[in-house]
Amino acid sequence: MLRIASATLAFVLVGLTQAQEPVRVVASVARIWVTPPPLAATVSVMLLVHTPIEFRGLEIQLTDENLSRADARSKFPIGSTFALSVPLPVVDILKKEKRQDEDVQRLLDQGIDPRRISTVVIPAQLRLPDLSNPPAPVKMP
Repeated sequence: MLRIASATLAFVLVGLTQAQEPVRVVASVARIWVTPPPLAATVSVMLLVHTPIEFRGLEIQLTDENLSRADARSKFPIGSTFALSVPLPVVDILKKEKRQDEDVQRLLDQGIDPRRISTVVIPAQLRLPDLSNPPAPVKMP
């Protein structure tokens, strides 16, 4: 009985430690823009998620106050693909974003005029300097 309990505890601990790890996301660059004045100039890079499959089609907005638009375009060419480790709070936001998107799609499927509903889905936001590892380019075959 003690072996079963200790084996179960070990399994639970392994599950908990794996659940705390960041999620690897592969996404492509969709667009780049700078926040207009009077707000602080912040460069934003919008990524479109490809994997993991449960987040496919969702967006992640990377921001950086210290990067120029030209530098962002150089580092993140439109259409290029990157892999990045997304922290758990951002994964939770992606799950919320997925639920919002599914709700909007369900309303549209019912034939409700898009002008009568809010189709805005707020993307997950992540500051580029806060990433433990910078996004790494992914070569596509």
